[in-house]
Amino acid sequence: MKWLKYYILFLFVMLQTFAASHVFAQRARSIDSLRMLAREVPDTMKPYIYNKIAWQARYMLPIVAIQYSTQAADMAMKFGIYKELVKSYNYLGVIHRNIGKYEEAIHYYEIGLNAAVEYKIRDQEAFGYNNLANIYYMLGNYPKANEYVKQCIWNGEQLENNEVLGYGYLTMGLIYSDQGFYQEASECFKKSARYRKTVNLNQMFVSLKNLALVYVKIGKTAEAKDLYYTYLNYSGAGSEYVNIADLYHKLSLIYYDEHQIDSALYCGKKSLEAAKLGGFRESSDAAYRILSKIYLTKGDVKRSAYYHHDQLLTHDSIYQASLASKIEDLKLTEDYFENELELAKLEFDLRFQIILISVLIFVLGIVIGISVFLGRKYSKVRKLNIEFLSQQNAMNVRIRYAQKIQSALLPSKQSFGKFFSDKFLLFRPQNVVSGDFYWHYDDEYYEMLVVADCTGHGVPGATMSMIGMSSLQEIALSGERRASEILERLRKMVKDILHQNDMTKGQMDGMDIGLMVINKQTYVLEYSGAFIPLYYIRNNEFCQLKATRNPVGVYIKERPFVSEQLQLKYGDCLYLSTDGFVSQFSGFTNVKMSSQAYKDLLMEIHLLPMNTQLEIMKSYYINWQGPAEQTDDVLVAGWRL
Repeated sequence: MKWLKYYILFLFVMLQTFAASHVFAQRARSIDSLRMLAREVPDTMKPYIYNKIAWQARYMLPIVAIQYSTQAADMAMKFGIYKELVKSYNYLGVIHRNIGKYEEAIHYYEIGLNAAVEYKIRDQEAFGYNNLANIYYMLGNYPKANEYVKQCIWNGEQLENNEVLGYGYLTMGLIYSDQGFYQEASECFKKSARYRKTVNLNQMFVSLKNLALVYVKIGKTAEAKDLYYTYLNYSGAGSEYVNIADLYHKLSLIYYDEHQIDSALYCGKKSLEAAKLGGFRESSDAAYRILSKIYLTKGDVKRSAYYHHDQLLTHDSIYQASLASKIEDLKLTEDYFENELELAKLEFDLRFQIILISVLIFVLGIVIGISVFLGRKYSKVRKLNIEFLSQQNAMNVRIRYAQKIQSALLPSKQSFGKFFSDKFLLFRPQNVVSGDFYWHYDDEYYEMLVVADCTGHGVPGATMSMIGMSSLQEIALSGERRASEILERLRKMVKDILHQNDMTKGQMDGMDIGLMVINKQTYVLEYSGAFIPLYYIRNNEFCQLKATRNPVGVYIKERPFVSEQLQLKYGDCLYLSTDGFVSQFSGFTNVKMSSQAYKDLLMEIHLLPMNTQLEIMKSYYINWQGPAEQTDDVLVAGWRL
């Protein structure tokens, strides 16, 4: 039966290789989607799109990433979009660092830093110092790394920028830890975690994970375990299987070294479970390895051999997948930008390869179906293959394309309302993509914030949302800062794009929108809305700025958009939302929530921290919805001054 062992190994490797090829193909399609979008948007938007392409391609297609970062830098300089210019050079530094060209990486980091200094982009200047500190740390040049990270931290303190300080102290902690200065390293990681707690909890736990590693090195295993369990209990990590697998693996190693074998076994099994759920072969390899050691220590040689066997299979599949990925890299990066004909040929080759591999997997599925009769041991391969094929057949490629494009345009939740000290964003698309969108623009004097609801759901709604975001960006870059005039210009652009000449011709598509323009010097907020009012609560009193009862688009009786002004005061709570939250039908009474119930909820929770308000609103919505289907896209944003 020796041939059977090699036969099963062959099937296992083929499945893993296909999985790697499938992931690669998904990433390539995402890049192609952004590349097609770049052909459609105005030239002023192209630096943003080109930088997103470069960032997505930085590991998979470094040559492509370099090309797009270079183009982004050229166009950003042409249109004076200096923040994207600095970002382009930083990306070029990251890409060259990833491929081991450290001198070139340092060169581009220094250009990016000089540009940030020249154009007075202080936060990017601080991150530039941190980039240089990181690369000198990687090269083992600790004095140089220490010099740059101190510049980063000094800038962060001057700017009072917690994100910069969080990164800076993390890098300083890594430098100290690498040199064996564990006391200094632990203090830096603690500071990093404190600063990051106010910015992003996931980033905070990255700092705490590094602190836990230091604790392990100096023998404070109890403190290390407390940190690991704290991270595991953090609700935000619930879907991050790679983190869960890594944390349980580290706990298993600690318990094993402490000769607490039962605890080590429990954590090892939890690590393997998370690694399998997430499909992370490297994590599975580590889990199999520690489980084999644990069972050997317990004297259970049979189970130890079983996990050792699975570890060898996983290790071989990682090698095969890595080799396949490198071959694909070479195929797709070679002459990628030589001409359009060659690019089309590469796209055809990629699609042909996907079809060919799919046919091969189908044939292998039949073979595996027959081989299941050879024993229970190999039934897992057949089940995995069937599950994989069903998932692949259920995939809607067009919706995934739209999702990638829409995600590329939406701002990060952290940047949506930098002016405010506390904020939240509840965003629940009904389908994979959303007809609701949020957008912001920030310069030295003004910040603009938008919440919008486009006609339709899914792909049609997402298409309208991309028209809205790109048009708003173009208007903002033109220098217009009057809220009502921005909506007037947006209405004209939407009607022109959709050929909406009158009510009898063209499509009736459009959008409801709420727009805030905030003067950061005077604290005056100017508001204009299309069917979406601005709610605000001041001194425990519920107030609102009304919207014009017109959509952005063609309408039966068009009227001009009007603006209202509000002098902001500390403690004000502001809320913008589309109608998806209040129009949800209850799964128990089959009635809508109503606007009054929504307002009552805001009054009840407005004194709580914004993160707490977000959790309450999520819970309220889910409980109201019950077993019913989600009826609309949901978008609610809140800010506190």
